[in-house]
Amino acid sequence: MAKYQAPLFLVDKAVPTASVSFSAPVATVNFSEPMNLSSATVSLNGVAKVSGTDYSVTQDSATDTLTGAVKLAFSGLTQGTHKIAIVGAKDLAGNFLPDTVLTVTVGADNVAPEVTSMVAEGSNVRVTFSEPVNQAVLKDGANTVATVTAANSVDAEGKVFVFDASSLIVSPNTFVTKELTVAAGSLDASNNASKEFKKTLTLTADKAAPTVVSTTIKDDKIIVKYNEVIVAGDTPIVPATGVSTSYTTADGVVKPTANTVLDSVDYVYDANNDGDTTDPGENQYLVLDAAAVLASGDYKVVIPAEAVKDAAGNNTVATTLTFKVTPATNTNETLDVVPTQVSTGVLQFAFDAELTDAALNANNFTINGATVPASSKIYFYGNKQTVRIELPEGTVAVDGNRTLAVKDIKDKNGNTLTTTAKKWCSSSIIGKR
Repeated sequence: MAKYQAPLFLVDKAVPTASVSFSAPVATVNFSEPMNLSSATVSLNGVAKVSGTDYSVTQDSATDTLTGAVKLAFSGLTQGTHKIAIVGAKDLAGNFLPDTVLTVTVGADNVAPEVTSMVAEGSNVRVTFSEPVNQAVLKDGANTVATVTAANSVDAEGKVFVFDASSLIVSPNTFVTKELTVAAGSLDASNNASKEFKKTLTLTADKAAPTVVSTTIKDDKIIVKYNEVIVAGDTPIVPATGVSTSYTTADGVVKPTANTVLDSVDYVYDANNDGDTTDPGENQYLVLDAAAVLASGDYKVVIPAEAVKDAAGNNTVATTLTFKVTPATNTNETLDVVPTQVSTGVLQFAFDAELTDAALNANNFTINGATVPASSKIYFYGNKQTVRIELPEGTVAVDGNRTLAVKDIKDKNGNTLTTTAKKWCSSSIIGKR
């Protein structure tokens, strides 16, 4: 018997669009939805340009499995009118962006960047500019405290810079009050230079260890967010040793405390799912990657002392994480299905995991895009992994191949269909007449 597979998603036939705007010194192309640019050609004034060299690409920051480009940015364009052409781009459903030529007028940028905020954060100084700049320099009188380049700014745009000024606090003092200066000469994309900025700040020595803000479970990962930037502590977690774990099953069975062996331990996390871990705050995470998806139940996981420390070298004390894993907490695309016709007018959908009663809904099953009749008899057959549908007489007037589809079906743990199963299937249907 041939195996057929069914989709979970709806068909996207909407045609994507693009628009352009200019805000000195950047011309920005915005797409109406995330786009796949892998086969696209982007040209400026008739000359093909290279992503990452001639223009930057911002990816969709949603948490979907599929991500795409949502905007392009061109910097340093000369004054006047420019034409940006995009050919061959398509959305994530495969709908092509019509061949597009966008016209943008670039005006003169004579506005210099300026410091809009300068605050003390413990022994650090955070400086924010009005626009992206190439670098920032913090000074104590004539002495340079630190220089931070745009590549090391703490935001994606290059406007926010954090300086380590702990060297200004002389032991045994725990604080110092000083007038500090952001030096003149920070340049924007049009080479406009900033003016000097001064402010008196009180810096305090960082003696506090990082603390846990939240714990999240995703697939086989325990994602722990801290209140500040972290790195591996003086006694880091060894994956082969793992972490001490107490576990009570969803049925109330208490399991003996044991170490959960880990595949890996990371100190960054791609929180916005944009493909990198360089965004602000993404270096505040401890990620414990277990060898398998965590089963439903109640957990207590001990992060040992000195497993994590902050930039000032303050190690954490032993910390117990308490959390519950439920079907809604931890789901995967692991559900597979094989639809067939077992007899005249009777369809069968064999899933590879148990479902809930919510699956027995006519709206979850379609034939050629139309839901099966509400008067269909839908029931579990033999177990909760197999759904049978008895179609009313006259549903199929002419025998032949038809497309069967399944949507909004989850197993009892909340898992959805596999990537492989997310495809249309065709089956020969014989009607009951």
